[in-house]
Amino acid sequence: MRNPLVHLLYGWLFGMLMSAAAEAGTIPSNEAATVPGMEVGSWIRESWGNTGSAERQRQRKRQVLKISFDGGEQPKASFKHLTGFSADAAGKVTVHVYAPDEQAPEFAIALSTTQAYVWHESKTRKLTQGWNKLEFPLAKGEWKTEASKWQYDAGIDHLNDIRAVNLIALNGKTSGWLLVEGLHYDGDETAKRVAALIAEMGGTDFEKQAAAEQELIKIGRPAMEALYQLSRSDRTAVMLRASFALRTIEEAQEELPENPELREKLMAQREENKFQEMSVRSSYILRSMKNEQEKLAQLVKDGAEEVARARLEVGNLKSTKPEDLEAYKKNLDELDRLTKLITAVLEQSLTTPEPVPAEPAKAEAPKPDAPAKTAAEPMMESKTIEGKTMEAMEMKPKE
Repeated sequence: MRNPLVHLLYGWLFGMLMSAAAEAGTIPSNEAATVPGMEVGSWIRESWGNTGSAERQRQRKRQVLKISFDGGEQPKASFKHLTGFSADAAGKVTVHVYAPDEQAPEFAIALSTTQAYVWHESKTRKLTQGWNKLEFPLAKGEWKTEASKWQYDAGIDHLNDIRAVNLIALNGKTSGWLLVEGLHYDGDETAKRVAALIAEMGGTDFEKQAAAEQELIKIGRPAMEALYQLSRSDRTAVMLRASFALRTIEEAQEELPENPELREKLMAQREENKFQEMSVRSSYILRSMKNEQEKLAQLVKDGAEEVARARLEVGNLKSTKPEDLEAYKKNLDELDRLTKLITAVLEQSLTTPEPVPAEPAKAEAPKPDAPAKTAAEPMMESKTIEGKTMEAMEMKPKE
């Protein structure tokens, strides 16, 4: 019989190895055979929760979403995926969540419906170390809303118009991360029709592809999630059709509600959401450029070292053909020129010149000072991934 202490040690060591593997980019194996779902899309951290980030990780053909969260003053960290689909009231949402530690936070999801993005939050689920298959029934009594006074006795209104999905880690002051894969929903009859049209659109019959594209545009928002996933196809023609249909649906103008107060609130939220998306995109591009700058700096350093080393060694070459040696020296000269050029550009980019004060105009009469413009502060941190171009409200639910 194995010593209980040895068994405990093996369990602890296994957990540490799995955690280290996931941190290093190796996705822990999942015994359940999952199919990629909404987790492969774009996710944005909600600014009202604890700070964190969401990033996709890929290993061969497998892809998961890693959500990281920092401990803070809020009870939860939340990550939003803008979407569009319709679900079956008798169905459920299924997701696989990997927890690297035994002390994992509780987990929940939220669905936002209609143009008003009405928040429906599920009951929480406890996570054990390793992979957890979680199911969230869409039936009444499993969700809390503002209308239910945040008690878990509500159903989901307008399941035919789901516009956002949130993944929620109730982490409080605890920092950590989770992996998510296989995020799927049970669709209603409209969703089944969408799935059939998506299959035709992904086929090879041109006429059926074109007809399916137009039908999906007519269906509108309930087809958006399926179209978004199809737009990631490696077949150019299919990708372009799906992207065009998706963009056409996104750009369709919806009538605003007649209630002036709700109309004003929706317009303000739309503007805020657009600004957040712009901040996310600019931060993503800036971060990518800085990463490339670091790679370029290392490449330039390697180039300078190679030029110096090669010029010392080239004099020892006795048997090389003169024409080959001359061509090699020209390559070294070109490498040296580019290295110096790029070095100068990088050094200039790191130097912030002092602003030169403009000389006052002598011929003009003095004018009153113009009010200073205040730059808008970014709504989100740079640790989020790029968001989809969709309009959506970000409404803070009651804790």
